[in-house]
Amino acid sequence: MTSCLESDREALLDFKKGLNDSDSLLSTWRGSNCCQWWGIRCQSGTGAVTHVDLHNLNLEILDGDYSNRYGFWELSVEKKPLKSLKYLDLSSNRFFLAPIPEFFGSLQNLQYLNLSYAEFTGEIPSSLGNLSSLQYLDLSGNFILSKVPDWLVNVSSLTTVNMANCGLYGRIPLGLADLPNLEILRLNSNSLDASSFQLLRGRWEKIQILDLGSNRISGKLPRKYEYVSHLFRSVL
Repeated sequence: MTSCLESDREALLDFKKGLNDSDSLLSTWRGSNCCQWWGIRCQSGTGAVTHVDLHNLNLEILDGDYSNRYGFWELSVEKKPLKSLKYLDLSSNRFFLAPIPEFFGSLQNLQYLNLSYAEFTGEIPSSLGNLSSLQYLDLSGNFILSKVPDWLVNVSSLTTVNMANCGLYGRIPLGLADLPNLEILRLNSNSLDASSFQLLRGRWEKIQILDLGSNRISGKLPRKYEYVSHLFRSVL
């Protein structure tokens, strides 16, 4: 049986101190082997923690009823790093309008980050731009009230970005079109501006879904997209 690294165990316990676990979901977070704790997965052989999955198990949020969501909070302080962490999911929890923690940007091997519908607010921290291996980013359904961050166009590993319905404003960066691995981009239901002609002149090499609905998109589609307009359904 794989036993977790002591440094990772200490980092998880430090992480736990910042959580208000009203449902005692983290009651299993005790003992020496953190690989057996709820929501934790470790790398076979080394015991390094690679996955922290604390998403709300009740994903059906009907008619705006958030009363049965978990009560996690106070994650804005610095934490000990989980150096091997690849996957972090805190979606559909309640962080009571806390800012997205800066220390997430120190998770240098992170590939998957899902903070959707978790009641975060404020600026998207620039430290997330340090996540050079990030492939999946979901900040949808929060109260971000921010511009689309400039650093986003420099994270070439991204395949999926979902920032729908989170109060974004300003221009959509044209550089998003040049992300070489981007397959899914959802920026719908914000207050963003863009010229469809300028935006779609970019390469969009691997794009499969581009959802820009319920924004301020102006202009006509370039001719080369007339026969693949289903990929850009939201700008029509």
